[in-house]
Amino acid sequence: MTAVSPSAGVSSATDQVTHAQHPFIFFLLNLPFGITTGYIVVVVPYLATHAGLPVSTAASIVAIGIAPKAWKVLWSPLADLGLTLKTWYRIGATIAGGMLIASSFIPFNRSTVPFIAGALFAAEFGSSLLSPAIGALMADAMPDEMKGRAAGWYQLGGKLGRGIGGGAGLWLAVRGATPTTAATVLGITCVGCIAGLNLLDEPQRHLAGKAMQRAVEIGRELWRLLRSPDGLLVAMLSIAPIGISGADNFFSGIAGEWKVQVGTIALVTGFAGSLFGMAGCYIAGWWADRADRRAVYLITGVLVALSSAVLALAPHVPGSFVGGTMAQRVFLGMSDAALSALVLSVIGRSAAATKFTILAALGNIPEVYMTVVSGRIHDSCNTAIMLLVEAALALLCLGAAALWLRRSGAAGKQSVMPSANG
Repeated sequence: MTAVSPSAGVSSATDQVTHAQHPFIFFLLNLPFGITTGYIVVVVPYLATHAGLPVSTAASIVAIGIAPKAWKVLWSPLADLGLTLKTWYRIGATIAGGMLIASSFIPFNRSTVPFIAGALFAAEFGSSLLSPAIGALMADAMPDEMKGRAAGWYQLGGKLGRGIGGGAGLWLAVRGATPTTAATVLGITCVGCIAGLNLLDEPQRHLAGKAMQRAVEIGRELWRLLRSPDGLLVAMLSIAPIGISGADNFFSGIAGEWKVQVGTIALVTGFAGSLFGMAGCYIAGWWADRADRRAVYLITGVLVALSSAVLALAPHVPGSFVGGTMAQRVFLGMSDAALSALVLSVIGRSAAATKFTILAALGNIPEVYMTVVSGRIHDSCNTAIMLLVEAALALLCLGAAALWLRRSGAAGKQSVMPSANG
């Protein structure tokens, strides 16, 4: 991989990677990101639909709540302009945890929907501040030949966090001592993950020049990345509805269509689903260090699409729901890790916080719009059509991407292959 050279004024690690820190660290640090998302996409739709709100309203609350995952492009350069990466992590984890707790004091009804959505947006905003810091730490502290595994562990943390936020959150919401128990416990957990920073050495960065000068240089670095063939390809793949499922973000609200009991819903959409997703992350992280990362990502996207189609066509019985969603979680985990590895392959180490977060945020855009689209298709048609539309859109985009890669040939192939030189 040919990394972009650091420019004057751009925040970057000044020292070469002299020893490999274990990528497991990023598993710990990414837990809060998964916790907030898990609470929003599992607990919230369950509480909303059981409070009498329609599925489309629940899906809209979820879409607003997770929107900062896509909008974090607007504030990601902050991590390259000042403060340490660990400081940004502490700020983000504190906001995420605090706003989760605050959201629990708002009851679910039609009049409070804007306030619930706003509080969840703020919690996810705090969570989104973690991504620039963690992304830059992965880019700076990990040698190139280990970045696939770092991406895998990073996504593993997100999946387990989602299981904690979704599974434990739903269990606590249903059986907890008070209505605020679930979000309070999850918020405290988010803040507690700050302790994981003690296991990581932050590479030294020089922030030369004034803030405006650094901002201009960051913009130039980003422009060079997006003008490069590999950078443009990754950006376009990220915004396509590949390797995602909008329906996965509100399965807890429609699982009753498969006659699934609440205990099974909590298990499948929470802990068990996260464990299967974690397995997918580990597999794809290992695979991405040994193959062309573009091909790995496209193949995992095909698997996600096929799992949606099978779930749509299978009988609507509990066994189909459990088996179908678990298989899909494996493939979703693989796709997430493959995309993170692909992003790390092209950003280099200069202005890495901004470049990683912007490309990662682009990858979250389809999750937001497909959540809304799938919710509306569900209410206007049915669940089977919703899942088939998701699969069809993904396969169309995958076919276009495969055709593009075929026409471009092997040019630039080495830039997305693992490097043995770090």
